[in-house]
Amino acid sequence: MTSEMRVTFQEELQQIEAALQEEGDYVLRALRATVNALEQADPELADEVIAFDDEIDNRYFTIQDGISRCWRVRPRSPSTCASSSRCCTPISTSSEWATTASRSRS
Repeated sequence: MTSEMRVTFQEELQQIEAALQEEGDYVLRALRATVNALEQADPELADEVIAFDDEIDNRYFTIQDGISRCWRVRPRSPSTCASSSRCCTPISTSSEWATTASRSRS
């Protein structure tokens, strides 16, 4: 794996991490709005929360596509990724990926 490919892969991981954090912020906003809609018995606010859920879903699918794209272009051979502890283990879900990524930063 060339250093240029590593930088690109690392940049993609950073973009995915930022997108996950942003999606988490969106989910938190939706949860707060949901609680407010319930407390205030506000059907209009509830409708806004429901509509906003589509944006959260779109972000989720975009993140999922980004993760899939990263795994497709990533080398799988142990000999080509001996210098990277994250390189050779395929991960099946975004939550598992996030757990592995956070462990590798420690």
